[in-house]
Amino acid sequence: MAAVICSATALAAGLGAGTSGAAPPSVSDPMVEGPIGTAGLWGHPWNDQFFEVGSIGYREEEYFVSGTAKTYAASPTIAPYKTRILVYRPTDPRRFNGTTIVEWDNVTAQNAEEPIWTWLHPMVFREGYAYVFVSAQAAAICCGPRSHEAWDPVRYGGLSHPGDDYSFDIYSQVVQAVRRPQGLDPMGGLETKRVLAVGNSQSASRLHTYVNTVQRDAGVVDAFLLDAGGSKTFAREPPVPLIQLLSEDGLSPAAPNVSTNYRLWEVPGASHNDADTGAHDATNERTTTHAPKQPYAGDEEIHRHSHYGEEGLSTHATCAPVLLDGGNEYPRRYAVRAAVHHLNNWVKTGTPAPTPSRAEFDALDLPSRDAYGNALGGLRLPPLDVPVATYAATTCGLFGATIAFDPVTLAQLYPSHDDYVEKMQAATDRAVSAGFLLPNDAAELMTLARASMVGVAG
Repeated sequence: MAAVICSATALAAGLGAGTSGAAPPSVSDPMVEGPIGTAGLWGHPWNDQFFEVGSIGYREEEYFVSGTAKTYAASPTIAPYKTRILVYRPTDPRRFNGTTIVEWDNVTAQNAEEPIWTWLHPMVFREGYAYVFVSAQAAAICCGPRSHEAWDPVRYGGLSHPGDDYSFDIYSQVVQAVRRPQGLDPMGGLETKRVLAVGNSQSASRLHTYVNTVQRDAGVVDAFLLDAGGSKTFAREPPVPLIQLLSEDGLSPAAPNVSTNYRLWEVPGASHNDADTGAHDATNERTTTHAPKQPYAGDEEIHRHSHYGEEGLSTHATCAPVLLDGGNEYPRRYAVRAAVHHLNNWVKTGTPAPTPSRAEFDALDLPSRDAYGNALGGLRLPPLDVPVATYAATTCGLFGATIAFDPVTLAQLYPSHDDYVEKMQAATDRAVSAGFLLPNDAAELMTLARASMVGVAG
């Protein structure tokens, strides 16, 4: 594709389209500038969080990364770029677990979003990960009404992007700057031992291409999480561990063509996006406000939106706008966290991630369903096996809906609250033993179950 430089500043500097040339033999070292601080119209980065992280021993900093990127085409070209990253890292090196998660920003809405951060950030803070948002694609940087440059032309007017064919090398160079910094270190001296590349939906599809086309050349990523996107077919066996997590909208009976470094996690009940992502966007991203940050609320913050349908009828049963608390409450966040845990352990110890059962399909190749409309088979979290709702995972666009059971159905299933809690505990123990539910998340789930009104005589 022809390169497109979106920044007026870059045009003035005479940076043109990509120029033909031999591809560099390895990932180039980019230049890093920052932290950017309070520059610009809004005084803070795009998509930073409402909560401040200093009180929990983390630092939030934005940097600009620039260099010359190449394409992975039959006739490679090179072109200059300048993008931005947002970094969350422990301030105390002793808290850092050695792993940096690098999320490829999703640009489906023509801006930069980080759905996986939404599901992961409590685990990130709890377990000492570092986390980096990367605006790898052109739509995040410029040229549209929702880009960084349009949102704050003062802060981001100097950014430039030559086009998405260069996004793969831009991503590689950011990872290079994270794990082997030359010059300014965006990690503040933390030594990154492992890099996990993560992406949701369109970003997962980009990472699928990266695995097929770039990974063997670049070699800077240690493992991949492809969430709700990408094909189950690969050009060859992935060279590093990879988990592909598919929500219900992406399920099909087709089998993957690789297995050694690949695990397929099909998650019935899970929507493409869900109530968690909607609630997080509404409460934690201060994109269009000057409002000051609030202290991170710890367990209160974690539990604020972490229901799974046990609270009964709500706007989650409708296709209400997500900002009005709509969306599927099935806790896919637990599966995403377990996937990251196992990828990290796979890289550290060589122990592969567990393989769940496949989802079940009917004669039309659609997910088979139980009497309550919930899908069968696959990676099953306790709310599917001890149900209190129907998880309409493929309705209401990408966000789904939660249709709570009526009181008569609940009374038939669970004669008492103790009966319900006991069944949930048994299902939770099974999920933990299988490796698909982390102990901390099991504790959160059971806290919600014990606090629920399920089985309480009315």
